[in-house]
Amino acid sequence: RARANRRASKAPWAAANPNQADETSGCGRIPGVKIGVNYGGNRVRFLAPAPCGSRLRGRFKLASLDEKKPGQFQMVHEFTVEIEGAAKPALTGEWITQLFV
Repeated sequence: RARANRRASKAPWAAANPNQADETSGCGRIPGVKIGVNYGGNRVRFLAPAPCGSRLRGRFKLASLDEKKPGQFQMVHEFTVEIEGAAKPALTGEWITQLFV
C-alpha cells in the first residue's frame, strides 16, 4: 500500500487536492461546485479480459453537461479502458456525475 501511495504522489497528473484540476490534467473547472456525486454508469461493457500485470490506460471524453435543476448539473463522460498492445479495449461505458453549486 505504501508503494502505491508513493507512485500516486509522483504521478505528474496527480493534483494535491483531487477536486482541483491543474493544467497537466487537461480537465476544465466548473466554478462554484460544492460537491460532485458519483451517480452511476450507462452502457458499461466488458469487452476483453485484462491479463494480470498488463498496462492499462483510461480515456475519458466529456459527452454532455446539462443543468437538471437550478444549481444541479449532470455530467456524462464516455470512458474506455485500453490494454497496451491489445486490439480491443477491456471496458467501455458512460460515467455519470451529479454536480451541485
